[in-house]
Amino acid sequence: MAIPELPGSFLKFCRALGKRNITEFNYRYFDPAMAQVFVGISSSGAEADHRQLVEHLAAEASP
Repeated sequence: MAIPELPGSFLKFCRALGKRNITEFNYRYFDPAMAQVFVGISSSGAEADHRQLVEHLAAEASP
């Protein structure tokens, strides 16, 4: 996922994950405007949980 290279962007991303545990994390500086975030998270394993998280992150990322 790409996030803006701006103060508060990482915090907003973490809040969007909710109470899920982060199991793996990598932050890659992409360019002066964007950064790439690769993250592993725990989930219930249910397809609905996965779908809900993806939809939520997409909604948070849209301007």
